[in-house]
Amino acid sequence: MTDGLNHREFVGAAMAAGSVLACGSQAIGTVVDAKTVAHCQSLIADALEKGPELLIGGETTSNVLMPAHVVDGLTPDMKLFRGESFGPVVGIIRARDARPASTASQNCVG
Repeated sequence: MTDGLNHREFVGAAMAAGSVLACGSQAIGTVVDAKTVAHCQSLIADALEKGPELLIGGETTSNVLMPAHVVDGLTPDMKLFRGESFGPVVGIIRARDARPASTASQNCVG
């Protein structure tokens, strides 16, 4: 979760962290099984249909090698806002300041 003051730095750090593991030129993370990949992809798709930006991500290879995904701009109406991906997926929630951030964090993963 970021506020307007540190959003750019946070996004840069999230993108750098998501690029640590690599297979060739693609950042990856191994997930448990193809069902987990499908679950992650459904959370990402649901979010992207509602407006956020996919900062990094890509196609899954070898059935369970899933690239890291960073989705910026989550809102409470998105499944990724409240749901656990169990995969290499990070959602960024923006808040004006500490008070809305605190309220949003209490309503995230449930």
